Amino acid sequence: MRLTKNIGGKIFKGILSASKFLFLMLRCLMTLIIPVSAVNAHESWLQPVDYQIPLNAVAKLDVVTGQNFSGHRLSFNPARFERLEFDHGTGARNILGRLGDLPAIQFVPRKEGLYSIVYQSSGSEIQYESAEQFREFAEKEGVEWVLEVHRERGLPAFGFSETFIRYSKALVGVGHSKGQDRVAGMPFELVALQNPMHLQTDLLTLRLTWRGEVESGLLSVYKKSTDQNVTLRTYEIASNGEVTIRLQPNSQYLLNAVKMEIIEADKANQPVWRSHWASLTFSTEVSGRADK
Repeated sequence: MRLTKNIGGKIFKGILSASKFLFLMLRCLMTLIIPVSAVNAHESWLQPVDYQIPLNAVAKLDVVTGQNFSGHRLSFNPARFERLEFDHGTGARNILGRLGDLPAIQFVPRKEGLYSIVYQSSGSEIQYESAEQFREFAEKEGVEWVLEVHRERGLPAFGFSETFIRYSKALVGVGHSKGQDRVAGMPFELVALQNPMHLQTDLLTLRLTWRGEVESGLLSVYKKSTDQNVTLRTYEIASNGEVTIRLQPNSQYLLNAVKMEIIEADKANQPVWRSHWASLTFSTEVSGRADK
């Protein structure tokens, strides 16, 4: 009888373990089923569930892919990123997770202040199905020069591909939320030179860098108000890499900049361009609360 009981217990435990494993696998597969439009979208950013939290609460952020400050949440998947960390001013620390987690980023801050959360993606690829698609992208992101260079290189008007890498940051306040954004050392990076949660005026200055050197270009500023209305305004980043923008209270912000690189493909069907996307998200909301 004891032998039968033990075997039955082991079988039951085995069934439970197998069921748990299958559940986790199904959960991961479901989170990997994302719309084609989301897969092909260049823009990606970190979306805090709460922009301001009390000490010892869990900081939760979604990795979002989409356009115009609206998109699809991605689950935690180490294959998608090269770096995932936070910095409170005492050095960067890796953020761990479990495959399939939603929100993808979760950690518990142990000190008050302003936290910079950094996400550097792995390389992805997009194919342009029409000349219009490539033209619209170049004009929207302020990299129109690629259109003429593309023609000069004798490349096809469509049917070519591009690789892209995303360098996303978010600012989350913990407790008093005092402190500064920090240089994470990503190849392409936006850095806030003041704390947007403790501004003395409505002006915020930012710096854009490429491989440690200041970079000019176009900055796209998306503002989401409390009624979820999204507006877009663009700014020219000066030759010193800096730009000053005007903020509104009770709003969420997504800032985005793009840099293009030529790829000399030596084989057919290889990517001919590489784009780099730097983004920064933060909030001026009094409550610090974002969409759930």
